[in-house]
Amino acid sequence: TCQSEMKLAVLIHLRVWKLWVGNMQNYASKRPISRPNLLQRVRLCRRKIHDRYIENQRAWIRNIGLSILGLAIGVTILNLMLPRPSHFDSTPLNQQMTVGTQAKSATLTQREFNAKQGVLQLNFSLSDDNNGNTDSLVNVSDFNFQAVAEHGGSHVNGQVIPTSDNTVIVRFNHLARGFNAVFVSISDKQIDPSQITNPDNTAALSSAKKSTSAAPKSNATFVINRDKVATNNVLKMVSQKQLALQEYDHKISLENKLIKINQASMKKLNQAIKQSLSTLQTYQNQLQKSGDDSENSLTQSIQKVQDNIQEAQSGITAAQQNITKAKADKSDLLKTKSAIQSNKITLPKVRNL
Repeated sequence: TCQSEMKLAVLIHLRVWKLWVGNMQNYASKRPISRPNLLQRVRLCRRKIHDRYIENQRAWIRNIGLSILGLAIGVTILNLMLPRPSHFDSTPLNQQMTVGTQAKSATLTQREFNAKQGVLQLNFSLSDDNNGNTDSLVNVSDFNFQAVAEHGGSHVNGQVIPTSDNTVIVRFNHLARGFNAVFVSISDKQIDPSQITNPDNTAALSSAKKSTSAAPKSNATFVINRDKVATNNVLKMVSQKQLALQEYDHKISLENKLIKINQASMKKLNQAIKQSLSTLQTYQNQLQKSGDDSENSLTQSIQKVQDNIQEAQSGITAAQQNITKAKADKSDLLKTKSAIQSNKITLPKVRNL
C-alpha cells in the first residue's frame, strides 16, 4: 500500500507540473510584443537606408558595366561590318598621275564594287604624251601594275585586263566586303636614257652613284578607300572580250556626245552670226544718216560686230573639223569593235597581280 501511495503522489506531481508548464507557455504566447523605442526605430531606419543605398550603388555599377560591355560589342560589330578607310586620302577620279620620267600618265576613271560577289573593278586610262591625251595609242605592256588590299581577305586575287589600246581594268576577285582600302601602283617598265650616267673616269664614280640613288621614283600610287567606292550589285565577273566591247561602246558614246555638242555649238554660232548681221545692218544705216560727230563711234561699233562675226565663223569652222574628226574616230571604233566581236583582233594578254 505504501508503494501504491508513492506512485500516486508522483503521478499527481507530474500532472501538476505539466499543467503549470502549459499555462506558462500559453501566458507567454499571449503576452503583447514590446514595440521598439525611438532609438531602435532610428537605427532600423538608418540600416534600411544604408542597405537601399548599397543596393542602388550595386545596380548602378552593374548597369554601367553592362553598358560599357554592350558599347564595346557594338563598336566591334560595326568595325567589322562597316568600311573603314585607310590613313591616306582617296585618289580623285579623272585626276592624271605621272608615271615614270618619260611623260607617261595614268588616270583612274571609274571604281565599282559588288560586295555580294566580292568583285572590285577599277578602270584606268593610260597616256604616252605630255598632254595626257587618252586618244593616243599606248603600249600597255610598258606599264607595270602592282596592288595591295588592306584587310581584303585571305582569298583575294587580282588581274590586269587590257580593254583597248589605252585602257586597262584592274579587277579584284573574292575581296572581303569590309576591306579598308586598295593601293594600286603603276610604274614604267621602259628605261629612261636621261636617267643613266656614263662616268668617264674613276673620280666620277661617286657622283654617278649619287645621281643614280637620287633618281626620281617612277611609280604612281592610286588609293581607293572603301567609303569612296560606288556600289554596283549587278557587277559580275565577265570575260576580257566582254569588257573590251563595253569599253568600245563607252568610247563610241563619248564620240556621239562630242558630235552633238559641236553641232549644238554650230547652231548657236549661226544664230549669233544672224544677230550680228542684223546689228551690223542697223549700224550701217545709222552711219549713212549720221553726222561727223557720231561717225567715229559708229565705225568702232561696226568693227566690233565684224570681229564677232569673224570669231563666230572661226568657231563654226573648228566645230566642223571636230565633228569630222569625231565621225572618223567613231568609224574606227566601230570597225575595231566589229573585229573584236568576230575574234579578228587578239587582245593583249591578261596579267595576274
